[in-house]
Amino acid sequence: MKKMIYAIIWIALLFSVAPLKGQDMLQYPPHVKWKLIKTEHFRVAYPVGFEKQALKTAQTMENLYQPLGNTLQGRRAPWTILISNTGTISNGSVSLAPRHAQFYAYPPQANFSGPIDWFDLLATHEGRHMVQFDILNSGFTRFIGNFTGETGIGTMIMWSTPMWFLEGDAIASETAYSEAGRGRLPEFNMQQRALRLSGKKFDYDKTYLRSYKDFIPNHYVLGYLVVADARHQYSADLFSKINKRTAKFSLNPFRFYFSYRKYTKKFFREDYFNIMARYDSLWLSQWDHLDFSKANLVSNPQKRSFTSYSFPSIGYKGRLIAYKTGIATTPHVVMLDTATAYEEPIVEITENEFVSAGEKYITWINNNV
Repeated sequence: MKKMIYAIIWIALLFSVAPLKGQDMLQYPPHVKWKLIKTEHFRVAYPVGFEKQALKTAQTMENLYQPLGNTLQGRRAPWTILISNTGTISNGSVSLAPRHAQFYAYPPQANFSGPIDWFDLLATHEGRHMVQFDILNSGFTRFIGNFTGETGIGTMIMWSTPMWFLEGDAIASETAYSEAGRGRLPEFNMQQRALRLSGKKFDYDKTYLRSYKDFIPNHYVLGYLVVADARHQYSADLFSKINKRTAKFSLNPFRFYFSYRKYTKKFFREDYFNIMARYDSLWLSQWDHLDFSKANLVSNPQKRSFTSYSFPSIGYKGRLIAYKTGIATTPHVVMLDTATAYEEPIVEITENEFVSAGEKYITWINNNV
């Protein structure tokens, strides 16, 4: 009886205050006409004139339907996919309120996942997110959804399941079901390898939650490394069992970790140490076969918070131009004097993936147009 009372109190507190939010989605002019392709498991909505890519997407998603669910098995439902062919955003997303996926047609300029068609990448990565959300929509999460709708389902999933699993598992999917994917590229975990091999071996909490002081790669890298190794060490369907048990009582924010212990017989923080130790051994063995080029330290500023200088290039009068970001600074382009370490701000810009400088001009991408 006490457990039931505690559960009711938890539910009341969780949903007693909730902001009312509309969908912040890319809006189209009223004159844009839409068409719909219906398959057995998907509905693909697209603007008129984009039929060829829409048909390819529908066929690809159907071909991947069974493979994407091989290691996450459970009840699944149809999904709607909206193809967006306006704007310069290169992304994809899966949402539960409303339940849909959105594929942005503009491919990225940086080939961050290797030699793979952009829509094939979206299909393997975002398609796996669809499977995740379907599997996690069971048990207590599904019960809550009967009263709160899709918003409540999404809330319980995010409450009980760590983001590193959702993204790491999706990257494992894009890697397994294509001949490319981020898991195959040395660049993807390059920063994590550099940290570990230089002796900066942070514990799980700091690696996941990150730090104001030290640079730590995002949860995509953490998730892929953990998911790939855990499947290899235990079983391919390990996280299928963990997710089903997590969803049974998703009110507990630590349910995922308790389930991990049940099926592996190890505390997650303890096993994270073992997982990373195995990667350390692998990366050290690869180190022996590498040739290193010499490098000169340009500047070594002593800052209390981590600061990054990206896209360095030689600009005006041989000065070093770089894109500066960090916890304690707004993103902007700076000019550095390598002899004196003097730093002069040039222009403040939004978060950017590409900055290039020459003798007269500095260029960057502006997505806010």
